[in-house]
Amino acid sequence: PEQAVRQLEPYIDQAMEDPDAYSIIIVPHVQALIAADRADDAATMIAPLLPRSEQWRTAWTWLAVFGGTDETTGMAWLNQVDAAIPEGNLGERVVLAQGWQGMAERTGNEAHTDHARAMLEILVAQAEAPTEAHFILAMFNDTAGRDETAAQGYRTVLEMNPQSSVAKNNLAMILLRAEGGTSEAIRLATEAVKSQPDNPNFRDTLAFALAQQGDLDQAVAELQAAISSAPSNPVWHINLAWILSEGGHDARAREVMATVTEIIPNTEELPDPVRQRFDELRTRLSVSSAPASG
Repeated sequence: PEQAVRQLEPYIDQAMEDPDAYSIIIVPHVQALIAADRADDAATMIAPLLPRSEQWRTAWTWLAVFGGTDETTGMAWLNQVDAAIPEGNLGERVVLAQGWQGMAERTGNEAHTDHARAMLEILVAQAEAPTEAHFILAMFNDTAGRDETAAQGYRTVLEMNPQSSVAKNNLAMILLRAEGGTSEAIRLATEAVKSQPDNPNFRDTLAFALAQQGDLDQAVAELQAAISSAPSNPVWHINLAWILSEGGHDARAREVMATVTEIIPNTEELPDPVRQRFDELRTRLSVSSAPASG
């Protein structure tokens, strides 16, 4: 790190005379200072640039989160960005909220998620709140299992931007968990797939909606299309096996499960919800998790 600092130092004085033109030098230098355990020097360099433009406030937001600082320093930097954002610049506050959520994901400190959510709740209460604020808050609520609140958030997003395919997909997923939501879920998921036919996530959602309605053949076709888009992703294979088994086609489900163990021999590497579904299928179908030999 110190070597990187020394390599860039000869150019810093000139770069600071016109920082907007030389951000390609300043930002790597700040990153090198952080890596060299010189976060205070990094702050001394970039803090005066915060009032200059959104570009620098955004840069410092992401340096605070992903630049390698400790949590306390990162929090202090985010608070400095907060203080530098001009009144009424709601878009920047959305970016800052994302920064706090990034800090939560990096550190595992849920208090940062609470802070990000509180920021977004203040934003969406304003008539001029950007669509992105409503969308990110809906995603936060969705992840937290607040289905009713998340669904309302996604509906607000769709009122503001009727073409938001991700909002349609995510709302459809929530509706599948609610009584009587299947028909609307199919409509929304179908629209999402039509807008992005190569998106396997959208195909997956539509497949589960169709299966819930009892249209097994079309559900299988949607998941096969998802697999064609991303054949090395075991999730779509596991979900296909699940739908087949739920429809009483255990022999076909076993064939698909065999493919899963070829793609990912160590199923412990699967994300928790996916692994739980795989383990339940394996028990239900009495399928070994080891790939076939010979």
